Amino acid sequence: MKTPIQFLLITGVFSLLLSCTGKDKVQQTMSDEEIDGILSEALSYLSGQDYANAAAYYQIAAQQGNAEGELYSGLFHFAGQGVEKDLTKAARLWKRALEHPSFDEPEEMSLFFRGMFFNLANAYSDGEGIKKKQSEAVFWYRKAAECGMPIAQYSLGACYLLGNGVGKDENAALYWLKQARESGELDKASDAYAEAMVKMLIASGASYSEVKAEGNPFMGKALEKAAPGSVEAVFNEYTHTLTIKGKGAMTDYNDDIETPWKSYDDEIETLVIEEGITKVGDQSFWFCEGITDIKLPRSLKSIGERAFSRTGISRIDLPGSLESIDMGAFLESELTSVFVPASVKEIGSAAFASRPLTAVHVAAGNPYFTSLDGVLFDKRIERLLLYPEGMPGDYEIPGTVKEISEMAFSRNLTSVKIPASVERIGMFAFVLAELEKVTVSWDKPLVFAEDRLASFGNVSQCTLYVPKGTKNAYQTAGEWSKFGIIEEY
Repeated sequence: MKTPIQFLLITGVFSLLLSCTGKDKVQQTMSDEEIDGILSEALSYLSGQDYANAAAYYQIAAQQGNAEGELYSGLFHFAGQGVEKDLTKAARLWKRALEHPSFDEPEEMSLFFRGMFFNLANAYSDGEGIKKKQSEAVFWYRKAAECGMPIAQYSLGACYLLGNGVGKDENAALYWLKQARESGELDKASDAYAEAMVKMLIASGASYSEVKAEGNPFMGKALEKAAPGSVEAVFNEYTHTLTIKGKGAMTDYNDDIETPWKSYDDEIETLVIEEGITKVGDQSFWFCEGITDIKLPRSLKSIGERAFSRTGISRIDLPGSLESIDMGAFLESELTSVFVPASVKEIGSAAFASRPLTAVHVAAGNPYFTSLDGVLFDKRIERLLLYPEGMPGDYEIPGTVKEISEMAFSRNLTSVKIPASVERIGMFAFVLAELEKVTVSWDKPLVFAEDRLASFGNVSQCTLYVPKGTKNAYQTAGEWSKFGIIEEY
């Protein structure tokens, strides 16, 4: 006797699937032999085109946690014949089946169900028959794509390319669009793949002419599209100047994506980023220690994570257009002071953590940040963001502060007084500090928000001063108990 999948593939009765009526729900646990009998009955009814009884028996198998029963029961609800159409229930049943530890998905089942998964993805994407939810659409596009369906691979690649229902990821977009393109079934997948590749290559710093020289014939139209808005890097080996020109955001780099100037980054001394560039990408000039002069454009909106970390710059003119400075943007550079424009809305942790830094200044008109004696705070002075490393090692935190941010202090700090107003100390806030003395004012030890991640470093040689009558409490309280000496005042 044919299996249900074989029968459906042979007869092609996609439109006749399916209805479910009549049978009482079975609550008791059944043996494997009994479930096999139920599935055999379901197949028998399906072969006789009695779809209502077939659906009922598959539903019984599904209630027993059987993967085949869940798949087919979901199919009945997806088709909505004989039962009320319910795509949400179909999705739930299919997810259960796919996650089943003993589920073995044969090739023919992939070929059959990938079409159902793709249709469900479209339903989620369009909001037809089910609540619109693009992240669920991406989930089902992925399932169909993994089953080798070119149109699903194209749709998934497009989602990654546009950031639709999933974070933008050009590498993932390229992968899935390439899979679809290589099937030879979709011309538009080839066009989309070409556009994605050209966009990534040019945004990463390769010049338009360099990309064109790749000689890939399918890149023609994509190159024409990319040319007007390209971002390219030009290095003058005589003046040791790297110039970034074009329009839009630079690529975010990481350990897997190297900068185009990697082979000569130790020769760069001057960096010029021209008008039109809106973002300096993550890690763009990380460890370019020879760079001592940087010119930024008025078009710049964002500086990415560690973009200028470990460069040799001692000063920087941040443009009045700048809105965000990400985590560690100037970490371990040679900055001695910095002026934050009124336009800046976001500053990541350790953005200016530079050893020579003696002060952070903020424009009076900035509605988000302020500076008090060179220390960076939020506008209300309730959150301490950064104590410059070049400042003296003894500091008393203002009594208005409620939160000490992650990595707020560095190596120079030897003594600190923390007021009772502080409600939260971020992870690694004092980890780098070489503390000798800490004075706190809480009658009850503060409970750390991230107790599993240290806020203090090695404090075995540090003295903790606590209010009179609280020493015992601090000696048994989480991170406070790590202090080598605890004394009352």
